[in-house]
Formats: sequence, structure tokens, C-alpha cells
Amino acid sequence: MTDSNWGKPGFAKTLRPSDSLYTAVEGLKISTRQAFYAVATKKAFRRGTWDGCAFNGAANGAVSSFRAAADYFGETEEAVRKFIRAWDQTAGVIQSDQQATVLLKEVILHVGVTEVSPCIVSDAKVYTVRLFTSEETQMVEELRAEIDAGVWDETLAKMDELALV
Repeated sequence: MTDSNWGKPGFAKTLRPSDSLYTAVEGLKISTRQAFYAVATKKAFRRGTWDGCAFNGAANGAVSSFRAAADYFGETEEAVRKFIRAWDQTAGVIQSDQQATVLLKEVILHVGVTEVSPCIVSDAKVYTVRLFTSEETQMVEELRAEIDAGVWDETLAKMDELALV
């Protein structure tokens, strides 16, 4: 049973549009959300410190102030402050940074991470981000990539030989 038509039981209570984390993420640029999401898939962000927070983590450790984060991501200082305040407030509800990071990823996906083509620009490199709707879809995409790369050529040839016998 769910509280809404898209979430797990209890999850909708944390994602109402009036929720401060939701509105803070909504106020960030899509490129900032993309950077947060890309890093959050690899490691948990920390709360209550610049060392390992979402802005610092997504900027490869390059920011340690509201102004530096705003400049780095092209955000307003107000948007940065609003996010940091909401992010740090999750500590009163969610115990671990890992769980808070999972929540942040879900909020980002709900708010949205794409306009036309999803990509992240960081340190003059462009990273394309592919968001999967399910584990099965990801597995199919990975298999297709392996087949296209020729990883399965020998195995498929053997299967063809066996089919002819």
C-alpha cells in the first residue's frame, strides 16, 4: 500500500511540495541537480559540514562557502543557503548520511534532472548521464552494449554452431 501513486508507504510524507528539501532542490538549476545525482550514485553526502556535503562533493572538493558554491554552480547564494539549511535539517528525521543521500536522489528524480539532453559539465569535461527506470532496463542496456562491443561474439558463434547440430 502506498501513500501516493508513486512512492513507498511513508515516503510521500517526506516529499510534499511544501517540504523544505523538495522546494530547495526544486530551486536549484538542472545542472546542479545532475551533478548532485551523479555523485550521490557513488557515495553518500555528509550533513552539517562543507567537507563532503552535496555542493562540495559535486564540485570535487572545490567549495567551502555559500559564495564559492554559488559561483561554482552558477546558483544564487540564496538557493545554496536554502538547500544547505534543508539538507542539514534532514538530520532531525533521518539518522544516517547514506539514508539522507538516498532521499536526496529520490527527491532529485522526482523534481527532475533533464531538459533535453542529460549531461553534466565538470572541469571542462562533459559526462552524459543515463537514468534508468528499473534494474531490468539497466541490465538490458548493459547487455546490448556488450553485444555491440563484440564481447559476446565467440559465445554467440558457439550457440549458432550448437543450434545447427
